[in-house]
Amino acid sequence: METSQIAVLNKNENKALIAGVKNGKIAIPLSSIVTIENVAASEINTVNFDDVIYLRGEIIPLVYMDKMFKLDNPEETKDRITVIICSYKDTYVGLVVDELFEQETIEQKSLGILSDNRFFDGAAILDDAIALIVNVESLIA
Repeated sequence: METSQIAVLNKNENKALIAGVKNGKIAIPLSSIVTIENVAASEINTVNFDDVIYLRGEIIPLVYMDKMFKLDNPEETKDRITVIICSYKDTYVGLVVDELFEQETIEQKSLGILSDNRFFDGAAILDDAIALIVNVESLIA
């Protein structure tokens, strides 16, 4: 009788896209990513004082991750921005990041005393940094 080995994945391991926000990193679950767009600043519109883009017939609100971390530089303007389009229950949001890195399998760690933060599910320890794991569902809600 042959025995077979079954690989058991830790239930806290997930695939994520690692993105840069200023000098930090965030992890966005691949299961929530629809597409990644390089958007010209001229394509950004304002609806009810919020920045949006129109993409394939959808109005996508933008979330500037540097502003979420209070790292924005009001004097800095860019000709193009990188937008990661994410979805949850047929609703979309565009996460604006500074740069893209690679996809990684991450293991979610608790945020400890910061665990009551609704926008992040936890943290992932990378080879060269710690990345906060974005809770896309909370950002959309």
